[in-house]
Amino acid sequence: MSGATLRADLQALVERQSILEDDVLILRRTMFASGRISATDAEQLLLLDRAITKKSPGFVALLLEALIGFTLRQSDPVGHIGEAGADWLVRHIAARGIIHTDTQLELLIRVIDKADIAPVRLSVLALRQVLLAVMDGKGPLATHRALTPGVIGQGDVELMRRIVNAQASQRAVGVSRQEMEVLFDLNDRTREADNHPSWSDFFVKCVVNYFMTTRGFPPPERDVVLSRATWVDGAAPGSNTLLAAPVERMLAGGLKGIWSAYRTGGQEPMVGATLPMDIRQQQAAVSAEGVKWLANRIGKTGELRRNELALVDFLRTESMDVHPSLQLLLDTAA
Repeated sequence: MSGATLRADLQALVERQSILEDDVLILRRTMFASGRISATDAEQLLLLDRAITKKSPGFVALLLEALIGFTLRQSDPVGHIGEAGADWLVRHIAARGIIHTDTQLELLIRVIDKADIAPVRLSVLALRQVLLAVMDGKGPLATHRALTPGVIGQGDVELMRRIVNAQASQRAVGVSRQEMEVLFDLNDRTREADNHPSWSDFFVKCVVNYFMTTRGFPPPERDVVLSRATWVDGAAPGSNTLLAAPVERMLAGGLKGIWSAYRTGGQEPMVGATLPMDIRQQQAAVSAEGVKWLANRIGKTGELRRNELALVDFLRTESMDVHPSLQLLLDTAA
């Protein structure tokens, strides 16, 4: 956060520790007088949000409207948030990687969702708030979690699904390695936990999306690939079976359907004979490096558990050609 302080006329709200709807009307009238919100006023709203606990719904709506407009609509090109804009936003909503309030986390997700282009580090920051809440009890999400520490709940999964989908919005963009790093970290740190079964569905789908994109297949829209699975009755979450029934059914249905859509639905790899040799070589190198990273991450802990076994089983069954580093993992996995 920058070293700015609240204006004297706003200090009274802090002393009262509440923002009422009448206060919101005054703020809206003064801050939008010119039709545009200034950087100073944007910062003042974030300071108010951080300093006051009792805030009316109207204030939350004002903050989101004002900051989304300031971030995405008052600079060129409209709808894009570049590195400078991302720097400003992160500097004002987070300290040492922890977002200050749940309203500011919501702001971040909405900015990502509404932006035509946004740096992937913004979605990584949002995903890390889930990891911090689940594993360390830190950040705005930790305050509202009524779940066992160290366990991924359904609400956590739905928030992560929303964040990952927001990063692509309506565009066909594959899940990035930076996002996968956070998801793998969370998977590794909760491998012994009684996580909600929807975590396996979401995690494995993200890996498949990353894997296919790395191999050169044009990615479909994320919200299609990462949509909720329809879970059926089976082994209870946390079952000691290596592949619990929900995961098996997920592999037999949703994921194989996604894989089939990639392979037979007109989705051909971008690495093709029609491209110049130098471009094909560059793309092949990127693909090989990306798949090698994936193999290393799957086997990083030295022991394969439910989600890792689901991935290995799926890739072993469905993949016809893989990088040697991944093939070694498939050959040696128990």
